[in-house]
Amino acid sequence: MTSQTVSLSGNSSELECHFFPPLELPDKSVIGLLSIQTYNSIPNVEAGCDTLHIIHGGLQGATKIKIPTGCYEIITLETKIRGLLKDIGVNFFSLSTDNSTLKCTVHCNSDIDLNVEDSIAPLLGFDKRVLTRGRRHESDRVVKIMNVNTIKVECNLALESKITKPAELLTEISIAHNGLANLFNEMKYEINSTEVQRVKKPGITSAMKGYCSYSPADANVLQNAAWDITNKNANFVKDNTFSGCIPLKHVFDFCEDYKRILINCSQQLILNRSMSDTSALHCTSVVGGDMATASVKALVAKVKVQLTRVLWKVPVIKVDDRERLKLMKTIDSKKMINCAFRNWELCEYPNLPQTSKHSWMVKTCS
Repeated sequence: MTSQTVSLSGNSSELECHFFPPLELPDKSVIGLLSIQTYNSIPNVEAGCDTLHIIHGGLQGATKIKIPTGCYEIITLETKIRGLLKDIGVNFFSLSTDNSTLKCTVHCNSDIDLNVEDSIAPLLGFDKRVLTRGRRHESDRVVKIMNVNTIKVECNLALESKITKPAELLTEISIAHNGLANLFNEMKYEINSTEVQRVKKPGITSAMKGYCSYSPADANVLQNAAWDITNKNANFVKDNTFSGCIPLKHVFDFCEDYKRILINCSQQLILNRSMSDTSALHCTSVVGGDMATASVKALVAKVKVQLTRVLWKVPVIKVDDRERLKLMKTIDSKKMINCAFRNWELCEYPNLPQTSKHSWMVKTCS
């Protein structure tokens, strides 16, 4: 009886070996795995990026700690650093991440000097500086040690607001049709600091799109976004306060057309507030006065909408280890991913054309 052993080693998620000439085995042969030794073969903490320089108070000086080479997630890295710091008398250390900003926060009861050579600062997204004790420090950039979480772009923008108006204005004020989108002059969506789509006058743009394409079911879903043609948002405002939710696919066609997931990337949503809230409000005269008079128009111009809270709700998907390896392989391949989507461009004319017909150029891009 003969036996042959093949040993494979490497630092990728797949290991393979080619033989020439091929191995010839008897008909009654058994192939089995004798042993497997793994050290999380893609380390993110290694020589050149594995040092923390702790500055003690008083006359104790400073201590450098070396973090063992390995592949760490935030929780395991925090646990490892806590154990190393406890050995030198530092009893408090906290390391956490924000799934919205993809940045990390460090909190320690001793100063941490990130200016030293081989510092772990680049991995955690920090510039070279000293983190003072007793304070929470947020990283300057996106942390490079997050879990392989995937973020779906089907997300919502939640708003809470209140309306302020002059006391002498005796009118009932409600939110106009599609008024939440009219609160902004421009919306811009970026991935990894690269602009994907920019929408000017999102209220007008999304209204024109909605009138042409929305079904009754779509209109019902968008009632929380103040899309109410029938009842004109009669019950949307209560005691001069209101809240709503704008699905980003109502504004950005990328969020409507791109049905896949985004892996390990930062997303930015940039909102430019409108200078005037007139387009977002609907006023009805109630007691005395006429909406057409100059005095009432002047009072209406003073009505303001104050945004008290703005939230960007993004679902985060967590995957098991098998799917995580597949995603890591996709990231390592650095393969370009095609993101085809429609794009809207709003063209405004300073003067209303007097003709009943008009032609315009249609642009395409790739």
